[in-house]
Amino acid sequence: FKPYYNNVRLMYPCVEQNLWHPRFFPQRTDYPDAKHPQGVVRFAYVRQLRHDDRCLTFEAKIMQGSKRLVVKFPETYGLAAHRVLAEHGLAPTILYSGPAFPGCTSGKLMVVMDFVEGHFAIRAPGQDKIPEQARSRMKRALEVLHDNGYVHGDFRGPNIIIESDGNIKVIDFAWAGEENIARYPDNLNYNLPWHPEIVGKDPNNPPRRLKIKPEHDMHMMQEVLVGTC
Repeated sequence: FKPYYNNVRLMYPCVEQNLWHPRFFPQRTDYPDAKHPQGVVRFAYVRQLRHDDRCLTFEAKIMQGSKRLVVKFPETYGLAAHRVLAEHGLAPTILYSGPAFPGCTSGKLMVVMDFVEGHFAIRAPGQDKIPEQARSRMKRALEVLHDNGYVHGDFRGPNIIIESDGNIKVIDFAWAGEENIARYPDNLNYNLPWHPEIVGKDPNNPPRRLKIKPEHDMHMMQEVLVGTC
């Protein structure tokens, strides 16, 4: 048995790198990259960042090097909206997007992007307001998005990362899409301070599957700035 235990670190990289065991993570551990010498980038999961039935999100790192990634498995994703903001430095760079499993044209997607260091745009009670540069960049992000015909739909504090230099990165584009096409999901949490149009006049019977509008994004941004979401 000694040879087996001598090689266990080679068989299971998580042991060597102090990562969680692979059984706690999805089976997929690579993505294609034409620029890579082997044509594929292999990674190991580090931890789960968010748990949502519609989108599992993990932190990962490439196997050869220290580059950190975010790997998401959403049912839907506003790739075009994400790319528009990424081109302006207002969202993480997308490294791969496609089927979660090669050859499958239905089911969950896999989206791989750069990991962003920073903190969420969430104000704790008694905390100073969000820095002016970050506030300005948030406004710029929505301006770019709306000018290009896209909406986000979930522009809340947990979906905005403020970096150490004051810049921001918008994340979670699961609901994002083209204006007049993208809609809110069925399982919306109506306890959040949404735009009045989303909540409706009867709290016991709110409207469902409404189209996401630019003014909804702007309303939510103001809620973020005053620290209510």
